[in-house]
Amino acid sequence: MTGMSQQGPERSRLVDAAALGGLVALCLIVGFLGSLATTPNIDPWYAGLAKPAWTPPPLVFPIVWTALYIMMAVAAWLVWRAPAFDCGEGAVFSPSRCN
Repeated sequence: MTGMSQQGPERSRLVDAAALGGLVALCLIVGFLGSLATTPNIDPWYAGLAKPAWTPPPLVFPIVWTALYIMMAVAAWLVWRAPAFDCGEGAVFSPSRCN
C-alpha cells in the first residue's frame, strides 16, 4: 500500500503538528465559551451549596478543566491519525472513516 503505514496514512510532521495545534485551540476555545456561560452563575448557585470539607479550592477548577480539554484534543488527534478500518454494515459513528 502506497502512502499507508501500520499507524495510518503518511503525513508530514508539520501537518500532524498543525492538526494537533488546531484541535487544542478548538477545544480550549469551546471551554472558554462554556466558562463565559457558567461563570456568572457560580457565585449565586455554587457558593450557596453545602460542600464537603474535601472540596478543592476554586483555583483548582480552571487548571483541571484546561488539562481535561487538552486531553480531549489529544484524543481527537489520535483518532484523526488512526488508520481507516472496515466498519461493516451497521456503521453509525463516522462512516466516512470506514473503507
